[in-house]
Amino acid sequence: MQDLMPPINTQDSIFHDGDPTTGQLGTIVTALWLNNVQAATRDVQAEIKSVLAKAGMTPDPKKTNQLADAISQIVTSGNYASTAYVDNGLNKKIDKANISSILGNDNSKVPSLGLLTTELGKKQPAGNYQPAGDYQPAGNYATNQALNDGLGKKFDKTDVVQTTGTSTTRVMSQDAVTKTFLKPGDFGLGSIAGEAIPSNDYNNIKKSGFYAGIGGVDGANIPPQTSQGSPRYGAVLAAFRNQLEGFLLVAHHQEIMLRAFESGTWQDYISLLTDKNTKLDRNGYLRSPSSTVEIEGVPIGGSIIWNTSAPIPPRFLAHEGRTLDPVKYAELIKILGTNKMPDDRGYGIRVADNGRGIDPGRTVGTYQEDQIQNIVGEFGDVTGESSVTSSGAFEAKYVSGSRAAGAGGGRVSVKFNAGNAVRAGSETRMKNVAKILIMRVE
Repeated sequence: MQDLMPPINTQDSIFHDGDPTTGQLGTIVTALWLNNVQAATRDVQAEIKSVLAKAGMTPDPKKTNQLADAISQIVTSGNYASTAYVDNGLNKKIDKANISSILGNDNSKVPSLGLLTTELGKKQPAGNYQPAGDYQPAGNYATNQALNDGLGKKFDKTDVVQTTGTSTTRVMSQDAVTKTFLKPGDFGLGSIAGEAIPSNDYNNIKKSGFYAGIGGVDGANIPPQTSQGSPRYGAVLAAFRNQLEGFLLVAHHQEIMLRAFESGTWQDYISLLTDKNTKLDRNGYLRSPSSTVEIEGVPIGGSIIWNTSAPIPPRFLAHEGRTLDPVKYAELIKILGTNKMPDDRGYGIRVADNGRGIDPGRTVGTYQEDQIQNIVGEFGDVTGESSVTSSGAFEAKYVSGSRAAGAGGGRVSVKFNAGNAVRAGSETRMKNVAKILIMRVE
């Protein structure tokens, strides 16, 4: 509903009568104030009508108790409880404060669900117990069912056997397992040192396992000494697929060597390359750490000519303008200063001037339009009276008898043809052979 209407616009906000004897005017009732009275009256009427409508009633000018009846009807139809009814219902409830979590003798309190669950959990569950008799004193005993279930999960002593077999319900004794299966040290497993190599001859290793190198003693078929270590002092791992195939791995310090057993014959030892026994040269090639020779190759960003239409080799891309992956080709992009390969298809290469003065002002990678040297020529004796001369790219032809008047007159026909001086065609080009320019990109 609307807020309170503003009071009359006088200093004390009340109406005053006029006084004709003194000339004092009464309070002027303005249209604004009357409109406010009308709006407030209608707003109150609208609010009252809403109450009547809620009770399903319509205004009746003959009645003066409709508002009271409407309010009474709304309250009655709202299914509200009387004070007596509420008090009676609450008296039948248990206050939350009377729910106890501890045991006691107070008849006005009840145990909580947690207390009840805890105490019942301490009681012996229902079951099939032994009949009355002279038993052990009270305690936490198992039911017959629980006892039978527990015994059913145990092994009978007769199921502990001394041999291997296929049964899924029997077990081997500790003694039988110890005698039948691996013991610490078998095949070099579980021991501080591996098995000894038979007769100190590496060719005599015939079964899979871990072996100890022969060290400094004399032996045969010993792995060779390398700059990274003496494999004869290292541990040996042997693995065989069958009697004809297998391998040895020998490791000592920074050196790892492989020896294959193929068709029943031992092969030569091979040194395995690792980051410990090799290093990369400036071109990314592996070499021995002691080598001072740098293998020369194409650095990243360098280009070579590919002379065939066969597939371009790995780590190279053609100069065909492709967009580069910023992760895969990060180093190349850093060198090029852009993520796009140059597109040099159909172009010839001109070596950069670099200060010589033949092609000044150029930087590497910039494009230059085609151009030919200037072609010159001339013709003379153009009088029309006799033959005419020409040279260079010009060709002149004298035709007699073409003048309208005069004697011995003629006309001159002039043509320009660069082909008279140089080889000409539909484009300007150098002598060339078609190749593919490829760049090392990784």
